[in-house]
Amino acid sequence: MVEQFRSRPRQGRSGESIDALLDAAELVFRRHGVAEATTVMIAQQAGVSVGRLYYWFADKTAVADALSRRHQDRLVSFLTEQLVDLEGVSTPTLVRRIVAAFAQFVRSNPGSLALLHHDSTPTPDDANGNKPSMRTLMVDLVAGMVAARVDAATAGEQRLVAAMLVETVVGVLDLAVLADAVRAAELEAELAYLIAAYLYARYPSSDDRAWTDERYPIRPARRPIGPPGRVDPIEPSLPE
Repeated sequence: MVEQFRSRPRQGRSGESIDALLDAAELVFRRHGVAEATTVMIAQQAGVSVGRLYYWFADKTAVADALSRRHQDRLVSFLTEQLVDLEGVSTPTLVRRIVAAFAQFVRSNPGSLALLHHDSTPTPDDANGNKPSMRTLMVDLVAGMVAARVDAATAGEQRLVAAMLVETVVGVLDLAVLADAVRAAELEAELAYLIAAYLYARYPSSDDRAWTDERYPIRPARRPIGPPGRVDPIEPSLPE
């Protein structure tokens, strides 16, 4: 990744200028997408000259990188505060909490979805220790949860399942943030239903008939960690 700032930020007005540019970039990226956005759009949104933008950032990519880093820091901090005391929490409850937390984060940081779409190819930390993309961060977080709840799942399996879940979350929330409050709530409820159904089909409880009934249409992968038969249902949300 290129150096984020062309000039080293200082406290006070310098930091405020950079924050204003990143706030403007977030709105522009959300409206137009990262690919279609331009530095002219960002500067106009921020109410500054393009030359002022180039004083801090080498190009649009540098702006997107800086905004992505800011979102990563906020996301980690937010999820750390929201997703606490997860040990012993059932998977459906965990799914509901994650969907609600991430939806709240996206509503507060609307440009984060544009950056997640832009980061379509996850990349690991580079040799210089730069942070991975937001999408990689999300996959890492979800893969860690899969590892904690599914016995004997390989690293490749953890990341495959995590990538599927992240793609699903990003796609549905992309629709939800543009919807009214009622429709957004319906979409978020259905998202939790969809994720829980996928996880249970892949990792049903130890006493589920999927393990013994050869006619069961969806073959499970592995048994999850935890006691069998725990009842904590997720029900579909159907519009009236």
